[in-house]
Amino acid sequence: MRLLNTHTLQLELFEGGPKLSYAILSHTWGDDEVTYQDLVTGRGPERKAAWSKITSCCARARMEGYGYVWIDTCCIDKSSSAELSEAINSMFRFYQEAEVCYAYLADVHLVLGLDEAEDEELEGVQATGGIALVGSVAAALQRSRWFTRGWTLQELRPRPNR
Repeated sequence: MRLLNTHTLQLELFEGGPKLSYAILSHTWGDDEVTYQDLVTGRGPERKAAWSKITSCCARARMEGYGYVWIDTCCIDKSSSAELSEAINSMFRFYQEAEVCYAYLADVHLVLGLDEAEDEELEGVQATGGIALVGSVAAALQRSRWFTRGWTLQELRPRPNR
């Protein structure tokens, strides 16, 4: 299993040995994803649109004490059909064994959801420190492309004993 180091943003390979705590990212692919080849060759992954998704995920994982994260777009060498096949067959296990799964909803902008909110929906938001799930935000979440993808079902499933 190849994991992305959240501190160095370098890929590291782990085979067997003791169980390693890691975070995992559930997301839908965009047009300009950062790939394994981008990270290995160093050919400008930071210029790709999805670079902020990678760095944001690593920052969140680091903040929560995880040194590693698994992200399918960059942790799988898709030029190797054997590795790609093995990763697809192992993906359920990867998600099940991860300590935490982050869902990246690229098409949900909570500020826009709040802009659509009615005044009465926003009452009490200040009192709760600005955290509230008003109807328009819930609707924005429900419209996310993430909820329409078949792959995300196995990613949504919680770990046993959690």
